[in-house]
Amino acid sequence: MADLDGLRRAAPCDAPLIERLVTEAYTVYVDRIGMKPNPMVDDYARRIAGDEVWVLGHESLDAVLVLVDEGEFLLIDNVAVRPDRQGHGIGGSLVSFAERRARDSGRDEVRLYTNQAMTENRARYAHWGYREIGLETINGRRAVWLAKKIDRKSGTGT
Repeated sequence: MADLDGLRRAAPCDAPLIERLVTEAYTVYVDRIGMKPNPMVDDYARRIAGDEVWVLGHESLDAVLVLVDEGEFLLIDNVAVRPDRQGHGIGGSLVSFAERRARDSGRDEVRLYTNQAMTENRARYAHWGYREIGLETINGRRAVWLAKKIDRKSGTGT
């Protein structure tokens, strides 16, 4: 797991940096999907105002995490890591952070979705204990929903 020192809530001034990081992280999927992935068209200023965004770094962001409280579960809406920082465990550490937040807020499940064509993401989440629970079209894109039960005592998946 990567060290998340410097993880903080995003501030309004971070919106352009988040948009740049997300574009860098997701551009590789545009041709595969045939359009921009959902995170590339999100409104990060709105997300930040809703207190849903966490960032790692300051002047140059290494990663972004968007969490949404959906009542019965915590939704990981986006995890993006700057391409030159990928492969260092940051994404996994952010997912673990989300799982701890779910537990701390009394949730026993974390959900997320990824594009159906992002097979490497689907495999990564399966490795981390997420199971596929359905398909849905979101903004014209085929999304695979995944879920993981969280042990409220330890904060880890079951």
